[in-house]
Amino acid sequence: MKDVIRKSITVITIIAMALTLAMPMQAEAKVKVKLNKTEIALNVKKSYNLKVAGTTKKVIWSTSKKSVATVNSKGKITAKKKGTATITAKVSGKKYTCKVTVRQPVTSVTLNKKTATLTKKGATVTLKATAKPTNANQRKVTWKSNNTKVAKVDSNGKVSAVSNGTATITATAADGSKKKAACKVTVKNAGTGCKHDWWIVSTTVDGPLYCRCECGQIFTPDDWQKHSMEAGLNRVYGHGSWSECHPYAKPYNYEECSKCGKRRPLE
Repeated sequence: MKDVIRKSITVITIIAMALTLAMPMQAEAKVKVKLNKTEIALNVKKSYNLKVAGTTKKVIWSTSKKSVATVNSKGKITAKKKGTATITAKVSGKKYTCKVTVRQPVTSVTLNKKTATLTKKGATVTLKATAKPTNANQRKVTWKSNNTKVAKVDSNGKVSAVSNGTATITATAADGSKKKAACKVTVKNAGTGCKHDWWIVSTTVDGPLYCRCECGQIFTPDDWQKHSMEAGLNRVYGHGSWSECHPYAKPYNYEECSKCGKRRPLE
């Protein structure tokens, strides 16, 4: 009987020892060795750290194309130029790979004009954007006006005058590089778009002096002085100097729009 008990204890002890030895092996077998990335895209000059999970053993790193992407002994990838490369991590004779796509971002955007002037409502000018370098993956740009009440722009860079004022038209690289270029657009003589309601204004000898310019517009003395100076500087009113702005002697009758306040001569 004692021999039976002794044998049973021995068997149990052996089984327990076998289970104890097998548990770490089973636990280790459940941990899968793998890379944290199997595919990645990087812009030129950018870097990324690859990591091998599930092992503490030595990892040997290599790249299939050093001219496109390099990798150091710690798994740090550095993008060199546009193209693709395969990064390999070798652990205990087994290989794990990651495909690296290197993209060339836009480094600069330029426009064919830095400033533009439109002299009537509906007038247009087409801006042309150039994104460099020529081998960039995405060379398209998006267009935007910071003041659509003055000038609007379509997806092809065509700018249209809406009303008098200034607006900045910006072309931004669509690849996310945030490179951009801008053009300042000035709109003049666009008018108000008003459907005028004219009414006659009569002045008296003691009334105010109203000035009529050669271009046909009527001003108060202060407004006329400003207009005459702009005429001399900008030459956009159909005359070239302030001397061509002639004030009328009072009294003078004229018409004024009840909606927008514009004045015109009473013919």
